Amino acid sequence: MNCKSCNKKIPYGAEYCIYCGEKIPQDVLDDAYNKTFWGKIQWVLDKLETISLKKITDNVIFKTVMMLLAVALMFLGISGDARNMHLAENDVYDISYNAGTGEYYILSEEDVIGLGIYVPKNIDEIRFSGYSYENELVHTETTTPEECQIIVEKGKFSYMTIEAIRKDKVTETIRFLY
Repeated sequence: MNCKSCNKKIPYGAEYCIYCGEKIPQDVLDDAYNKTFWGKIQWVLDKLETISLKKITDNVIFKTVMMLLAVALMFLGISGDARNMHLAENDVYDISYNAGTGEYYILSEEDVIGLGIYVPKNIDEIRFSGYSYENELVHTETTTPEECQIIVEKGKFSYMTIEAIRKDKVTETIRFLY
């Protein structure tokens, strides 16, 4: 390392020239450090941090935003099927869904089954309806989500629907055959 004032060689890390007493500028000290073995190792470590995005992910603002986003997703129920009514899996029957027709098919060896349904918290009533082979409504029953027990009999109806009702409006409908 050389002094910028008298251009004499001075020891590494000296803050003042030992010959003329001039203060060594910080950029000269930094440049000298970067040429040392430890300076080169530090340069490699800085590049690795940049590549691994550690400078971004270790940032307090980044961590706070990610936590708020996770809480918002849990609150809104976006991370799963928690906001939608759906048929529950069961050992007695299997469920198959036809995306083209929007219908569920219940498959079971039993003639009569109790159908499991997941109902979100914000639903006021559940309406179960059965339709004849002429597409006429032949059976309807309405219950609260807490008391909901839907018993279905194989072949009794052409198809059935379960409707979620909130504030006197149908919010969701599940159409299924058994």
